[in-house]
Amino acid sequence: MKSIGRASASCLILLVGIWAVTFSLSSLWRAVRKEPNIDPRPVLVAVQKLGTLHTVSYEMKDVLVQETSKEAEGWLRGVPGADSVIGWATRNKATVTATGNVEAGIDLSKLSAKDMTVVPQPDGSKKIRVLLPPVVVYPPNVRLHVESTESGFFWNDANIVPKAEEEASRRFLESAEKDGIRTQAQTNAIETLQKLQQTFGETPVEFTFAP
Repeated sequence: MKSIGRASASCLILLVGIWAVTFSLSSLWRAVRKEPNIDPRPVLVAVQKLGTLHTVSYEMKDVLVQETSKEAEGWLRGVPGADSVIGWATRNKATVTATGNVEAGIDLSKLSAKDMTVVPQPDGSKKIRVLLPPVVVYPPNVRLHVESTESGFFWNDANIVPKAEEEASRRFLESAEKDGIRTQAQTNAIETLQKLQQTFGETPVEFTFAP
């Protein structure tokens, strides 16, 4: 009976020892597998250094007919038909071909720490989510070729060509907006930054825009 008791005690001690070793190894494994704290600041600095990123350019072309004229002034306003006569005598006309492009992009130097978020993943890992600044559509680059000009009998509008350039710029911007230049700029920006992923370190980085 004493031998059986000693054997039971030995088995109990052995089981307790195995449990203790198993618990210690499990704790050590969890400590090894624990994800380190991720510091998004190096990623912030690296992205900021990219500065202004032009991500899309739309080529434009248009033919404009720019006309200007004066209206009757002073006592002539009360004369029937004066506006028509003055308009005819002072009418200027310029026909121009406008070419150029409209570009859009983002200014990454405007990023700040509040735009960086560490996001946990389903597998227990983490990634950095970067909220990118809004897209900027830049002033169009416009080049004009003057096809013809006509001056009025009593007034020569020396600014008619600059006015045509201003109108071309307005049309180019309007056309680019209708064609979705902002959406395309967002798509291209994310694709460009994802290709630079390896330069931002080992932690995965996700780039997104505010809805």
